Amino acid sequence: MAISTYSELQSAVADWLNRSDLTARIPDFISLAETRINRVLRSREMGAIATANIDTQFFAIPADFLEFKSFRITDTNASSYEVRLATPEQVSEALADSATPSTPLFVTIIGDQFQVWPAPAQSYVGTLAYVRKVPALSTGAPTNWLLTDAPDVYLYASLMSAAPYLRDPEALATFKTLFDEALEEIRTGDKPVVGTLRTEFPQRGLQRRYSIYSDF
Repeated sequence: MAISTYSELQSAVADWLNRSDLTARIPDFISLAETRINRVLRSREMGAIATANIDTQFFAIPADFLEFKSFRITDTNASSYEVRLATPEQVSEALADSATPSTPLFVTIIGDQFQVWPAPAQSYVGTLAYVRKVPALSTGAPTNWLLTDAPDVYLYASLMSAAPYLRDPEALATFKTLFDEALEEIRTGDKPVVGTLRTEFPQRGLQRRYSIYSDF
């Protein structure tokens, strides 16, 4: 059967488990599968760019944020600067040394917020490159790019989540093997075919070269 929507995925999970009494549990299996997928999958479709005006020391992370890749700020003169990731402890120590507003040099993540140091002395346009979560499936959001491109990943991850509930370690091992193989195929497909492609950005104030594979 085709697996292209949330309801079709639920039906497929029930069919593969050969159970008709798990209707209330299958959405839990799928939700747990998405948690697992977000922990282990990194593909080009998960790359995202967000922009925001940065004029205070704290600002919210994107709702679908999963992993930091890079952060740049551009001032009113169109000069661009890389803001490097630091630990909260490093930023706290820097604040103890100086709280004078200036051009931000470092950024850290505290809870659901970013914090920059120094605090911005003017308004900047911030550009964040990050890894985003796979959009969760639901009745109101019946499909996403991963279900369209790789329904087997969703199916095997959901069946893996069902196996402990059913106390079936053999099924867990089987579906984990299939899940890992499907993930490896995605990783292989994402690799560049001809060497490393590097793109130069000659804009004023740019601090370093960027690789579209390592930086996004």
